[in-house]
Amino acid sequence: MILSLQFIMLWLILHDDMIILLVMLKRYSSTKNPKRKKIILVIAILLVIVLVVTGTYLWTQRKPSTLTTSDGEVVELTPATSEEKAESDQRKQDIVASQEATQSQASPNNPSQVTIVSANKTGVSAYVNGVFEDDGTCTATAVQGASRIIATSTGFQNVSYTQCAPLQWPQPLSNGTWVITVAYSSPTANATLSQNIEVN
Repeated sequence: MILSLQFIMLWLILHDDMIILLVMLKRYSSTKNPKRKKIILVIAILLVIVLVVTGTYLWTQRKPSTLTTSDGEVVELTPATSEEKAESDQRKQDIVASQEATQSQASPNNPSQVTIVSANKTGVSAYVNGVFEDDGTCTATAVQGASRIIATSTGFQNVSYTQCAPLQWPQPLSNGTWVITVAYSSPTANATLSQNIEVN
């Protein structure tokens, strides 16, 4: 856009100069001085060449407003809107939160570790390795943007680990990517695990 405006301005300036030169050429052509006539003609030709070269350069330097990817998708090369920037910032925050919480945080005295068996739009199934007890608290948190949904249940002994009773969301999760965090807490153990899941 800026280049096209520059091109138009340059063309107008050179166009006015050309008109002045043509008027001068016409006026001096009536005189008998061929040297003066040749000088004006050479200047006019040089101005036309400068105009053509400048216009061609500006035309070739303009940037396309769209780009086609190798799979045929057309991408617009316009600056991001404020909504797109806010959405991108929220995604970055979700990724950072997920990476910070991905490592299971166990107490040094009891190296327990949460395992998420499944997570979907209705709930989460999880258990805790490294601890074999009843009555611990399992808490599942689902985060997507500003939405935060929490479900809790009680842990119980199951074979050689602590099983969390089914963690059911109070409302179904909407479609999209959610950060699911399951935390286990008891007097003897604490552990947390986060995962990104895609809800369809």
